[in-house]
Amino acid sequence: MPFREIIAAQDESGDLGFDFDKKGTSRFFCITLVVSVEKRKLEKLVKRMFADFAKQRIKHPHGVLHAYNETDRTNHLMIRRLKDTDAKAFVIKVDKTKLIRRDIDEFYNDLTIMLLEKVFDVTGVEKVILIASRKDPKPEAVERFKSSLAAAYGDSLEVIVKRPREEKSLQVADCISWCLFRLYENGDGSFYQEIEPILHEYDY
Repeated sequence: MPFREIIAAQDESGDLGFDFDKKGTSRFFCITLVVSVEKRKLEKLVKRMFADFAKQRIKHPHGVLHAYNETDRTNHLMIRRLKDTDAKAFVIKVDKTKLIRRDIDEFYNDLTIMLLEKVFDVTGVEKVILIASRKDPKPEAVERFKSSLAAAYGDSLEVIVKRPREEKSLQVADCISWCLFRLYENGDGSFYQEIEPILHEYDY
């Protein structure tokens, strides 16, 4: 990917809770970055998905592709079309049972910094525009997130925090993240073989 600047759409799957006796607490957590030279390519992919829905008269009242709510057929189609672009997927996987409990925000920020380091190393780019989907919308958490990344990367990183409804590239990252998480958490490898050719995968 011999370009000076790329975009990276970020999403995560699982949770960062450590009370494994609590219902819904996941063993695994992962952060995923879908990296592309042009955000427009990812946006067009999502628009095309919705155009297909319209043609098939499938009702999508929420107006956002969220992998958890979509059919396997839709998620497979998203992955196949993503592979026709220049995009790559980077994921860092955490087995929380092997960790000492940490401050959730601090740990999330550290994981993002580590994964971005892999992106810079693999792509060789000078600048990454990170489009992040934070599930914690509190302004103070968002500011700590931005400050941590700025301290690590300075001018070589631009951080934009948006919701998936506002930013279509995040809907692509959500699909890849959720499909990989299904493998990590439940052993469901339905999508892994399709994602693997564009995947850079790391264990924490």
